[in-house]
Amino acid sequence: MLLCAMAYLTVLLILPLLVLLQHVIRFLTNRSNALKTGLPFVMSPVDPMHPLWVITQNMFLPLLKRLPFELGRFTRYNMRGWVYDDKYKMHAELGDAWINVTPGENMLFVADPDAAIDIFSRRKDFVKPLRLYSKFPIRLNEQLVDIVSHMK
Repeated sequence: MLLCAMAYLTVLLILPLLVLLQHVIRFLTNRSNALKTGLPFVMSPVDPMHPLWVITQNMFLPLLKRLPFELGRFTRYNMRGWVYDDKYKMHAELGDAWINVTPGENMLFVADPDAAIDIFSRRKDFVKPLRLYSKFPIRLNEQLVDIVSHMK
């Protein structure tokens, strides 16, 4: 019985460490990829698209913003709707193009209209990550059409 309890305890201790290690490895890989671009970048220890962060950010943001030495600065560009409040400030600080390095994805932000047109016209070169869209129901448009037609 004691051996079984120790095995469970070991798994409970090792599993979070493995998840943390995977998180750190992906973060360092994404940072290395951002360095190769030559663009300025900011680093964030959280993925703003991760479901756990989306659900809990309102609870943690006030605490993280109060961290000393600007350690909570990443909250500025990792909360829902930050671009509407920030407008052009991040681009004024970092330039027309910059990257948000996260453990999940590197996110490119572009303020140059010509570059944006080039990015959107070259879909095969700038692929949107499917994992971000596969978690949401695909039938949303059909439901909206049904709701609108019902309202008429």
